[in-house]
Formats: sequence, structure tokens, C-alpha cells
Amino acid sequence: MTELEYKIWAVTIRYDVYHDWGIENGMKNSYKVVGKNENEALQKARALFSDQEWTKELMEKGTYEDGEVFINNYRESTKVYRARVSMPKISGPDAERFKVVPKLLGDNQSIEYIVEEEEIDNE
Repeated sequence: MTELEYKIWAVTIRYDVYHDWGIENGMKNSYKVVGKNENEALQKARALFSDQEWTKELMEKGTYEDGEVFINNYRESTKVYRARVSMPKISGPDAERFKVVPKLLGDNQSIEYIVEEEEIDNE
């Protein structure tokens, strides 16, 4: 087996919330994700963040408004949490059929390696 290099990325999504009872500046959601590069880490964090309609709209438009609540000032930041994570790679005939997918466990330190079957394009 050969190895591919991955990193654990800390991705923070911040936004400001204005509502009838006050202003909450600097609200944030933080995610630790495994990725080959910053772009992959951002994509994974955005997928986690966009699990509700208001977060999808905030990401797409930069603002969200729902009667009493106005949310804006959407911003993202990334940093490397762990600089190197080596991951096994499948070789030989199985490499065309399967792939290894890293998954960060709840302790934000351990990685589980999941072997998934590749989708076959039958066109």
C-alpha cells in the first residue's frame, strides 16, 4: 500500500445576528475536517454548515432575514489543525473498484478509514 497525505483542518464560519432583543456579533460554528487541501476542507465544512434552510441562504446570498431576525457578515477562515495525516491507499485491481475515505472521530484526534465501493458509470 502507498500512502496519501491529508491534513486535519479547523474551519470556522462566522456571522452576525441582529434581532429585536439585541445584536450578537461574531457568532461562530467550528468544524474539524480531514482534507487533502484547504478547498476540500472548506467544501466539507460548508456541507456540514448548510444543513438548514437559513444557513444555505446565508452562504448563497451573504444574508438571511426572517421577520424578527437578520443575519449577515458571513465569513470563513481555515487553519491547519494537524499538519500531516497519512492515509492508506488501495492498490492493485481493488484500486479501481474501492476507495478509502477518512472520517474524523468525535475526539477530533482519531481518524477512521472507511473503504467504499466506487460508483460505476454505466454509460
